[in-house]
Amino acid sequence: MKDLNASIIRTACGKPFDLRKAAPLASNASAPYGRHNFIVYKTTNGFYLKGYNTGCNQNLLNAFELISRNEAMKYLQLPRMAA
Repeated sequence: MKDLNASIIRTACGKPFDLRKAAPLASNASAPYGRHNFIVYKTTNGFYLKGYNTGCNQNLLNAFELISRNEAMKYLQLPRMAA
């Protein structure tokens, strides 16, 4: 059975969010994992989250923070990386 706690994250300010109910807007989810990885989410209640990697090579994302809508929209304007 999948560990559902892996989908519940806590931001740097301590607020919990369920990523199963959030829509990814932009990402750079490429291997190997490292500081370049991020995913920007929009939650069902209108919050924007940025998940990112602080240098951990075992997990894609290991830190999360609330960001403004304006900051989230900037990530949509980043050029896409070639696969």
